[in-house]
Amino acid sequence: MQSNRLIAIAALIGAGVAMNFAGLFAFPAMVADPARVAPLTAMMLTTGYACAFCGPLLGGIAIDLGGVLGSHLVGHVADRGQELLVTVDQDAHAACSCN
Repeated sequence: MQSNRLIAIAALIGAGVAMNFAGLFAFPAMVADPARVAPLTAMMLTTGYACAFCGPLLGGIAIDLGGVLGSHLVGHVADRGQELLVTVDQDAHAACSCN
């Protein structure tokens, strides 16, 4: 019974991540000028994959240095902070009329 529930939760999480991933591919084409779609997509993919690599890396370093299993959350907090900064910077650049 418990394993069926976990499989259902994992399937829902996977479906949500897949929709998020597809939405991120469509986002630049919806908000950017046609000439800026490719650079915006490249920036989003580079940032996403860099965060996907750096978050667990920082979490592993935090566990190794801290010796506490819960210290891996430091990497995830830093990872989300980096994504937030990139998003805010992109919004500020998009709002600026002077390229």
